[in-house]
Amino acid sequence: MKTKVKVPANITSSFPANWESSSEAERAITKSALEEACHGLGCECNGTTKAVDSVATTINQRIRALAIERRVDVGVREIASSKGVDVATAPRSEIVTALQPDEINSLIIIESVISQETIESVVTNDEMAGIQTEELTKNRKVRDPHWERDINQLVDGSVPHMTQSRNSDTGLFEVHTSAIQLETLLFDVDENGEICAWIYEEIETNG
Repeated sequence: MKTKVKVPANITSSFPANWESSSEAERAITKSALEEACHGLGCECNGTTKAVDSVATTINQRIRALAIERRVDVGVREIASSKGVDVATAPRSEIVTALQPDEINSLIIIESVISQETIESVVTNDEMAGIQTEELTKNRKVRDPHWERDINQLVDGSVPHMTQSRNSDTGLFEVHTSAIQLETLLFDVDENGEICAWIYEEIETNG
């Protein structure tokens, strides 16, 4: 369910009174204020939830794969030992070749339904924490992590600028002066708390 969030009055009151004569410094301050407002309202960037979920999934998959690998190794050693291989001294290649391919495949199938309790018994907390830290330090693939591109477009678009549009009656292009009314800005926030759209009014006068 989406909700619309209005920019706080203390932010809009700091906007330049005249965008046309506003300085680069004033616009930079406005951009920073809008970013602060987004964070202050608890909003997230579009794609954040998906990125976080993706990292969590990768962490779980890696821990699970490590546990399965270790359980299969235990099973391989038990079968090899039953066939007379001294698993304490024999090289791994000799241990593995003591088994038939079907035996190894059966072990993998059996262990693939490993329980969380078993995972925790064969992978230590330190190992789990290490995998988690490694994955969390990787860059999350979020399109615009601080809304920088969108905010730049919004603020820059607040300065009156020339645009062209085709007249549907004459088929000719007309030149207009357009400007985003930044004080009307609303954040369209989805159920994940992510800003999925920016809603605003724009004035347009014939040039």
